[in-house]
Amino acid sequence: MRLILLFVLLIFCYAGNISAQGIFWNSSCENRSICLNPNSCTQSNVFIVPEAVANCITPDLTYTYKIDFNNNSSVDIQVMNDTLNEVFPKGTHKVTWKVTDQCGHLSNCTYLVTVEDCQPPQLICSNVLTQQVNQPSCSLVFTAQQFISVLSDNCTPNNLIDIGIRIKNPNNMGFPTTDTLSFGTCDEGENFVEILVRDEVGLITQCNSRVIVQDLNNDCNCNLNADVAIAGCIKSSFNKRVNNCKVVANIQSTAGVNPPININYNQVTSDSCFNKTLATQLPLNAAYLANVKMERTDDPLNGVTTFDLVLMSKHILGIESFTSFYQVLAADVNNSASVTTFDIVEIRKMVLGIYPSLPSAPSWRFIRPIANIANLNNFAAVKDTYQLTIPMITDDLNWFGLNFIGIKSGDINGSAMGLTSGSSDGSYYHPPLGVRMITDDWAESGEERRIPMVLEEAQSLIGWQMSLKADHRLAEIIKVEGIPTENYHLKKETLRALWYDVDSKQFDAERPLIYVTIKVLQSGRISDMIGLETSGLSPEAYHSDGTTRSLVLKPLKEVTLIPVSLHNAHQSVPALR
Repeated sequence: MRLILLFVLLIFCYAGNISAQGIFWNSSCENRSICLNPNSCTQSNVFIVPEAVANCITPDLTYTYKIDFNNNSSVDIQVMNDTLNEVFPKGTHKVTWKVTDQCGHLSNCTYLVTVEDCQPPQLICSNVLTQQVNQPSCSLVFTAQQFISVLSDNCTPNNLIDIGIRIKNPNNMGFPTTDTLSFGTCDEGENFVEILVRDEVGLITQCNSRVIVQDLNNDCNCNLNADVAIAGCIKSSFNKRVNNCKVVANIQSTAGVNPPININYNQVTSDSCFNKTLATQLPLNAAYLANVKMERTDDPLNGVTTFDLVLMSKHILGIESFTSFYQVLAADVNNSASVTTFDIVEIRKMVLGIYPSLPSAPSWRFIRPIANIANLNNFAAVKDTYQLTIPMITDDLNWFGLNFIGIKSGDINGSAMGLTSGSSDGSYYHPPLGVRMITDDWAESGEERRIPMVLEEAQSLIGWQMSLKADHRLAEIIKVEGIPTENYHLKKETLRALWYDVDSKQFDAERPLIYVTIKVLQSGRISDMIGLETSGLSPEAYHSDGTTRSLVLKPLKEVTLIPVSLHNAHQSVPALR
């Protein structure tokens, strides 16, 4: 008897060890998606049968499920059943299963059930559309809607269904970008098209149809070649219109044409905007490459003044940095991708007439607009050419938006003349500032006279420039004092001189702008021998705020001639009153 009881006890202990391993789910507990009922946009009949197994000696399991509609942490349905057969609304819901065995074990299986639209739009299309091409347009336009006989969707209203159409092609990808197609005389005959519709959740239905293009009157010619046109606008780095620019372009075939095509185009546009035909009658179904850039022939000194040297000096010394990368490009006249004193030297030589133009920089440089002009080291973004690739030309082609920024080399403050800002703002007028020669008496042939040049009124200046010219019959300039030797250039009878500093200096009668010594070749008054030259280098003075004054030569107000010798009474020096 004791042996029997021991055997029964061992059996129960063994059974308990097996059931302790728990309950195992054979069905998935992963989130799942279920489609709406056909032709419904509100609900779905959901049928789920879970499957679990237990290691309990008694295999019977008890199932219970809870449903939280819209997954908002509430229990909407709770049922003890091993099968879920409920109507779920559209949306995302949480289902929790609980299963227990006869050994007291319990296991849960929780997942989200998303009821969503899986039904694409219903679409029926007509089989074929036929239409005649006529003068003058010799073209047809078909809309995708013309091909559609039936269109509906279980959720998306018809007015919100996307509709597209395209020529049938095995390489077609994605959804069409247009809902119209154009056909011309060259499309005469049968053309296969694809019509696609897309509902709000991105489900797509496609149907195929045909377009038959007819030219029964034979009055429309098939265009076997194409024209290429370009258009854009040119503005300065200070947003002024730049006209009289030359469009320099080239277009050449890269494949599909024999013999190859290579067309060069050069034409000056009088306006700041251009719309030009680059090439005509290019063979179709070929590949081409086009390059477009700008040039402008201009006085190299236009807009380039001594004040630009002041701005460059302040930038280099860190006193006042440039605010635009376009200014950096204007200042970098030696193409070193930096602004240094070497650039100042080059510009100063041109202002003084040592250089007729900048050796390493064109008068104007045209580049494509740069997005971030506040980056003063953005040289990597500089592109002076539009390169246009045509992998396969099938019709006339128009390129718009080929805009350029014109940068006048050496013109840091945008003072170049001949540009317009759209209004007559008088920005090129500079109020006059008088300059006087202290000495203006009679001089005999062979004499040398030292002439101070002073301002009519005291001024605080940061720079000035002038050009003096001697009448070669009466005198010659032989010496300059008051400025460094690198700040003047004497050529024959003409003297160009300038002065600048990063700090303003006071100029008055006690501090002349410059001293000029002349040698008299023929007796006469000094004012007849030498004067300001206004052609070439504009005589100007600059205040620290950028205000410019035009220097004009003024006669002495009152001159008293004091004889220096009784034997030569006509020689005298002036006394100012």
